[in-house]
Amino acid sequence: MILTGGDRETLTSSENVVTNNLIYDWSQVYRTYQAAVSLNGVGAVCSHNEIYNSPHEAITYSGNNHVIEYNVIHDVVLESSDVGAIYAGRSWSYYGNVIRYNCIYNIGSEDFTPSGIYFDDALSGQEAYGNLLINIPGCAFLLGGGRDLKIENNQIINAATPIYYDDRAMPVPRRSPKRRPPAGRNTCRRSSIPRCSGKGKTMRYVIGIDLGTSATKTVLFDITGKKIASAAKEYPLLQPQNGWAEQDPADWYAAAIETLRAVVEKSGVSAADIVSLGISGQMHGLVMLDEAGEVLRPAILWCDQRTEKECAEITERVGFDRLIAITANPALTGFTASKILWVKKHEPALYQKCRHILLPKDYLRYKLTGVFATEMSEHPVCSFWMCRTAAGQKRCWPRSTSIPPCSAGCMSPPR
Repeated sequence: MILTGGDRETLTSSENVVTNNLIYDWSQVYRTYQAAVSLNGVGAVCSHNEIYNSPHEAITYSGNNHVIEYNVIHDVVLESSDVGAIYAGRSWSYYGNVIRYNCIYNIGSEDFTPSGIYFDDALSGQEAYGNLLINIPGCAFLLGGGRDLKIENNQIINAATPIYYDDRAMPVPRRSPKRRPPAGRNTCRRSSIPRCSGKGKTMRYVIGIDLGTSATKTVLFDITGKKIASAAKEYPLLQPQNGWAEQDPADWYAAAIETLRAVVEKSGVSAADIVSLGISGQMHGLVMLDEAGEVLRPAILWCDQRTEKECAEITERVGFDRLIAITANPALTGFTASKILWVKKHEPALYQKCRHILLPKDYLRYKLTGVFATEMSEHPVCSFWMCRTAAGQKRCWPRSTSIPPCSAGCMSPPR
């Protein structure tokens, strides 16, 4: 269940409600980041639900002034450690959420040690009280460096760590190389998480680029999460045959540069005050580069349907059950692996020239920074990543699916 509504700019409530539901056995194909309930926007309520039996999280949220209460959650997060039964994070601006009177018990498994309630990466302004947490293999509460967190009157029974707070969002003060802090002393300051700029302080800004299928949108925010300026640039979708979908990666880069310049010009913000840039974007697309880093062909997009035979070949070669066991997903036409096999079969000369394979946002990162890189979170839904391994086995690209090996953070097809 995904609920979105309200207005974060004015904090107008959506008044969305999820209540009195029995939710179980979900996320059986896509096994990560598919919460039973996802609250977004402002003012949603999730209450009086029983939620159980899932490889990943039960409830996740973003936004403000949500209430999560009177839920019974058990036997979830069975296949991951770095997540919580209730999870949110990665924004200082999600103030005002309340988690109360929930019962969370028997989560995780023999191989995985998740947290009960996880406030990730500087999530701030949260309140949790009156919750019962039992048999938690990780932290009952994991607080990832945020401020203004209120955790009180909870009962915690048999947790590896009852409450853990780290300083991941707090930069270490500069010190003389000759002076080292005393052993065991926390050298980071809570006050170093940015707030709104005060008198005599310079406001800092961040930029987000969303590389979409129809357009690239770029937004400039201040560090409180307030939108300062935005711009979008559309580009064409190429369909040379029925069921095919392609785009020119050069259009993505041109759109990113144009919208970056536009938001800086609109806002009047100095480039020196922009401290971070993040990229999100369409998934699964195939971008092929040669030795010089030049694009070899138009990118084959996530919505392209030409690879039905290649998906069947992967499934037959590996076996459906084993494919799920390795990558946690079936081979689908939208995924990247089958696109690589299609190019190998139908454009062999081009395939031989290919030295780098990137996803769309990874290509944009390469154009902006010169760095070939990718991230683990996207590749289980590309048929690339070995999600599950035997004890002590290193995760890698599964050779049995004819997926090329990993090299320097990007993918390089076999010569």
